[in-house]
Amino acid sequence: MTTDELFSVALLEKHQALPPAYVIGIGLSGYLSWVVGTAFGIGLTDLLPPALASSMGIGLYAMFLGLLVPALREQPQARLVTLIAVTMNLLLYALATLLGIGHGLTIFIATVSAVALVTAAKKRLQW
Repeated sequence: MTTDELFSVALLEKHQALPPAYVIGIGLSGYLSWVVGTAFGIGLTDLLPPALASSMGIGLYAMFLGLLVPALREQPQARLVTLIAVTMNLLLYALATLLGIGHGLTIFIATVSAVALVTAAKKRLQW
């Protein structure tokens, strides 16, 4: 898979084993989209108005939310992981500011910790 988003799409399928043609299809479509988008981006960047160019940074976050929201609607475990990760990140963000630690590291620690906590609880509670 080219990106996490394509991997997420593959995971949403309810099949036990995905047919190779399906996986190749979503992988190839993602790769080709990436290449074509990069080519357009290189060629057209200078043509965008400054206000539009500066707003492009939000696109990745919007795409992430587009993948996260359906999972939150369908999976209670995803809601719990997200709630724990957001809470931990808020606490770690304040601590990181005081200690001078990078904020990217706090996001990583919060996310991995939240997944580990919910996975451990799931195994223990037979969830």
